[in-house]
Amino acid sequence: MEPNRADTSGMTQTRHQRRYGRTRQRIIKAARAVFAERGMSGIAIDQITERADVGRGSFYYHFGSIDKLVQAIVDSIIDELVERMERECADKTELQDVLEALIVAHIRYFDDRWQDFVLYYQGRAELTLAMPFEGIESPFLRYMKVIERLVGGAAGELAVDEQKLQRIACSLAGFISGYYSFARIAPVGDNLEAELLPIRASFVRSLVRFAGTESSANKK
Repeated sequence: MEPNRADTSGMTQTRHQRRYGRTRQRIIKAARAVFAERGMSGIAIDQITERADVGRGSFYYHFGSIDKLVQAIVDSIIDELVERMERECADKTELQDVLEALIVAHIRYFDDRWQDFVLYYQGRAELTLAMPFEGIESPFLRYMKVIERLVGGAAGELAVDEQKLQRIACSLAGFISGYYSFARIAPVGDNLEAELLPIRASFVRSLVRFAGTESSANKK
């Protein structure tokens, strides 16, 4: 009696998918470590494949280029960060509360993800340079649009225009990047969220005032 070839094929495909996923994740994990240690520019494929203990052929099979690998990593980080931002802001309706929740979302997301923060920080910096990684701008622009949407939803009655929302989003992203990077090398306490509270409160108040300047001017 012949074996059930359909069942055998199905099992082989399942094993192949699992092996594919494991190898892909191994390459991503190795790349995150290499990028965090050495920066995102000038990295050779061999440095990643050696860390992942895979051949160059496996790298090209899964990603095709450094650009595609970087985009996959940044996409994953931004997707997770955006999900955290949405969750922290879910029950917030006041502008000040939303701004504070956005900062808290970043702190809590990156709290035990130093490598991911380095990639996030470097990836944002790449946007202002010569754009060496093709496609890296897409996840960051999507991330900024989410901040603008969440802030705009809470600031609706202030009639904040798109340009002002963009400035608020850039200011918030710059604030968390700057403080978090310095806090990681400065002698602050173990509770970064608590350490940041006084500065955060002052920063949030300034953004709220900035958001309200246009509506105040229009009322005069």
